[in-house]
Order: sequence, then C-alpha cells, then structure tokens
Amino acid sequence: MGMRNEGLSAVAPPREGQRFDDAARGTVASLLSSGLMRQVNGTWAGDELKTFYEKEKLDLRVEPSPNFNWIGWHHNGVITFNERHIEEFVKSKGKALRDLSTDPELLGALTAQLSPLFVHEETHQRQWAWARDRKLTWINGQNLEQQTKQV
Repeated sequence: MGMRNEGLSAVAPPREGQRFDDAARGTVASLLSSGLMRQVNGTWAGDELKTFYEKEKLDLRVEPSPNFNWIGWHHNGVITFNERHIEEFVKSKGKALRDLSTDPELLGALTAQLSPLFVHEETHQRQWAWARDRKLTWINGQNLEQQTKQV
C-alpha cells in the first residue's frame, strides 16, 4: 500500500546492513560517543560530563544486552548500549547501520533519544569512580538511582 509503519518496521526481520557485527559495533560506539557529547553540550549535565571526561576515559560500547529490555547500562567504568535497540531504531527508519555515519539527522535522532540514558549511566560512572578513587566497595542502592534520576 506504500505506507510505512515505524513500529512494524522496528520488529520486522532485518535487511542487509541492519544487523551488528564487530566492525559495526566499534563504528557505532565511536559515533555515539561524539554524538552524545554534542547532544548534551551546553547543558549543566553536559558540562559535568565534559569535566569528568577530561580526567576519565569515555569507554562507550555497543553490545548484546544481558537483559532483553535494557537499553543501556554502566558496569565498572564502561557505558554500554543494547545493540538490539539500535538495530530496531534504524529498521524503524528504513535505514541501515552504516547510514548513522552518513546521515547527520539519523544520528542526531538516535543521540537525542539516548542522551537522557547516557547522562543517567554517566552519573553511575561518576559514582563508581568516586568510590574507586576512595578505595570503597561499590554497593548499588536506591540512593544511587535517586541521584542519577535527578541528574
């Protein structure tokens, strides 16, 4: 009928170029690292991130999720985004993963969608680094989530 439905496209079987391999994981992680920093630039949270990443390495990865529903997570200084979520995003737009590197609007839409979660997980990274630098045991808890959600 010539009509496209983003919701159906997102869960349709992948076409050529819509599945991750190791090379695509690295490329998209690099694009997200710079794109997310641009997305939050000029906000108070973005200023805090920029200051933090002047001392710490931004280690951002794209990998399969240990939990089907997770979009992103932080663990031991690494921020990871679920490749399934990104695959569904590009499929919903009728695009391929490689288009993220050639279509600034597509990458901008993805980073706009992921930036709140990026700030949340980066706040966990700052919490983790604070504990690490003081040689304290990292203990997850509700107080940590409250802070990350406030940021």
